[in-house]
Amino acid sequence: MSGIVISSPANGSTVSSPVHVVAKSSQTKISATKCYVDGVSRYSTSGTSVDTYISMTSGSHRIVVKNWNSSGAITSSTVTVTVK
Repeated sequence: MSGIVISSPANGSTVSSPVHVVAKSSQTKISATKCYVDGVSRYSTSGTSVDTYISMTSGSHRIVVKNWNSSGAITSSTVTVTVK
């Protein structure tokens, strides 16, 4: 199965808010892509990619990008960042 790659921010990096989140899926027929911060949905699109800025408080945060294709298959990728 193809995956989704988060190219920004890098896993383990220290960043400033708002955090630039960039991810792209190699899957086809994507019906939805969502970005979660600490388990809360913060961005949604019907496309295969994410390129957005998300405000976050200082501290450690877990960013998960998930997408769903038309067959219902779910792909996800996770990074953890520290916001200064």
